[in-house]
Amino acid sequence: MLLNKYATYSLLILIWIPALMLDSTLIQGTNFDNKLFTSIIIMSLWAFLFIKVNTSLKKLMIIMVPLSWLGELICCLWLDMYNYRNDGIPLYVPFGHAVIYITGLLISNVKLIQKNEHKIKMVLVPFFILLFLTVSIVLSDTLSACLALLFFYLLQRKNYAILYLIMSLLVLYLEIVGTQLGTWYWHSNWWLFTTINPPVGAIVIYIAGDMLLKKLTSLHGKEMSKAV
Repeated sequence: MLLNKYATYSLLILIWIPALMLDSTLIQGTNFDNKLFTSIIIMSLWAFLFIKVNTSLKKLMIIMVPLSWLGELICCLWLDMYNYRNDGIPLYVPFGHAVIYITGLLISNVKLIQKNEHKIKMVLVPFFILLFLTVSIVLSDTLSACLALLFFYLLQRKNYAILYLIMSLLVLYLEIVGTQLGTWYWHSNWWLFTTINPPVGAIVIYIAGDMLLKKLTSLHGKEMSKAV
């Protein structure tokens, strides 16, 4: 049973690679709608998780879709921080936000993770400090440098909750996969800032959005911790 759970979580993470590859520059110019196939995969993941989680998380997953779409409109179209391949916001994106969040929530509630929470924090917090310092100083990513201040402020307010540390890893992984496949890209110059593709600071936008979402939906911590 435990192996099945780990296999499911691994699949939820790894399936993003072929899913985003369908909507990538690697296979552009084919005769079928690449985004449609990616949308089917991601929305199927959303439906699978929706069936598995409790009522509180079901409500969260529903609310997260339109709010994530709004966030994409603000960051992608209005602020023009990044663009998707062929422009526009693909249908699967807001559903993907919910999938990533619930995946992070499920992983953070694994007994092995909870049992070693302190040790994991002692590894991940210095890792993110070093990562932000590296891209800020060595790669001159001024956007990530500024967002790093917000990142650690938010984490400190949440007592460096393991959920948000794991979420940060998942988002970092997803950003690297998506940008390397050409599914989306970040502008190297945005307002007064310079950045890399992807900026490490992208994880801050996700984390801040998730925290805001929890406030808007008025869900308490105990409800959020019951994943099934």
